[in-house]
Amino acid sequence: MSIAAVSLASLSQSLSSATINTATTSPSAASSTDGTVAASNVSLQATSVAVDPTYSFPQMRYSWASSVNDDISEVMRGNLRASAGNGGIAALLKGLGSSLLGRFSSTQTAYSQVGTNYISGGTAGVSAADAVWKAQYAENTISLTLTTTSNKQVTVAIAFDQTHQEVNNSLSVQISSTATLTQEESAAIAALATGFETALQGIGRNSTTSQQTTLSTIDVSGLMDFDPAVLASVDLKVSEAARYVGLKSLDFHADSSSRRFAMKGIDGDVSVKVDLSQPLAIGSKAQQQASIERYLKQFDAANARAQGEAQLVGQFKSIFSQLHSSYPTPSGTAKPLPSAFTAAREQWLSGLADFQASMSGEFSNGLSGKLTKSGELDYLVSQKTTVISGNTRIRAAQSESAALTATIMKSRNNATLDIGLGNYDVFKISDSSSFSTGFSINVRDDYVETATLKRIVSQLMHYEKIVNYKAEDTRETAKSLSDEKDLLAPETQGIDWRQLGSGFA
Repeated sequence: MSIAAVSLASLSQSLSSATINTATTSPSAASSTDGTVAASNVSLQATSVAVDPTYSFPQMRYSWASSVNDDISEVMRGNLRASAGNGGIAALLKGLGSSLLGRFSSTQTAYSQVGTNYISGGTAGVSAADAVWKAQYAENTISLTLTTTSNKQVTVAIAFDQTHQEVNNSLSVQISSTATLTQEESAAIAALATGFETALQGIGRNSTTSQQTTLSTIDVSGLMDFDPAVLASVDLKVSEAARYVGLKSLDFHADSSSRRFAMKGIDGDVSVKVDLSQPLAIGSKAQQQASIERYLKQFDAANARAQGEAQLVGQFKSIFSQLHSSYPTPSGTAKPLPSAFTAAREQWLSGLADFQASMSGEFSNGLSGKLTKSGELDYLVSQKTTVISGNTRIRAAQSESAALTATIMKSRNNATLDIGLGNYDVFKISDSSSFSTGFSINVRDDYVETATLKRIVSQLMHYEKIVNYKAEDTRETAKSLSDEKDLLAPETQGIDWRQLGSGFA
């Protein structure tokens, strides 16, 4: 008897002794492009091996949780194929943001689909049902929650993985709403489709298991451009498996009074929180742009002093700029402000919304060649503004503060850095600064009564020469500055005091 006949006979005998268990719920139903169907809530429990795997040839197949006769399934099918080789996660997520929000805004029907390409047959193969079941529980997740001012929620959930193992690529998508949307709400959801798609592509580019990676910026600016009269908030969350070292987590929120972004990745941690609750402090677009550029220079100066890498500060600068773009227009009719106030705000305040921002991380030059330097930095910067508006007087005060701590270890004579050998140089940085301005406006007569500035800067560099594990030479370099100015005094006129802010040189 031939081998094929023996295998078919064994399969026939196994199926005849199999039992159907309708109570079994896992793995879930799946359909395969090879025609095999595993029905929901049904499993076969064979008492013997159905097919000898020695004579089964591994094949790459596609399986789905439900029918693929819709536009989103077609997008998923193309993405699974494109990412099967070296397309990466960006190819796996391509088009999903615009497709999901676009479809829902026009149909308002819930949707879910799971797709995967997997290896069937052979000793490492899996079944179509197993492949779909694993795809549903992929560790990498993206969620977008859109909340309307009428308290309805639209939720998008995406789970994905790329292992290049028995389940090569997997993709699971869902979208639903807690209630039927109005036409205006549907239009607001559709308007965010491009912004969501752009954010997904940034997430995909940074979703990598390679240690030899440089992260690209993630653009969330398109998720902040919404009408606060229709949408109350937008939330985007990302969580990735431990082996995905590029982007580990992301948490973004935007509403009419605040914005925040926090991200953990291979380059370090970035956090920016913006408080929009003080509209009187927000100046003209030109003033805002000038202040953003000034802050970006301060961030570069802090990173250069700590000898950090360009990737972390690049991410930090990008997110800071994004969250300070396109502030929402305050609702209601604003009371006209004295011209003296708007002029003083332009001259002595930043014109930006208040914020708290930080970046921290470890760095080294080992990825680009021989390791000669490693270290860590922690940088925090914030702004706080108070405006008290009365019938006779408007008082404004704004304070900026910054703090930088860093440790840098370097080899000597361009040798390879090896801390374990006990011979290297250590530089420890501890800097802090504060910059405060304040002024008072006489409302009735429309003039500046008082205007003051106070600045405090402290810089400390501690150096140690480590020889055979002991500090052979220790030095400290310290700088400090403290001054207070009357901004109405003749000698202070024409000086742009904002350019002397809380940066580090």
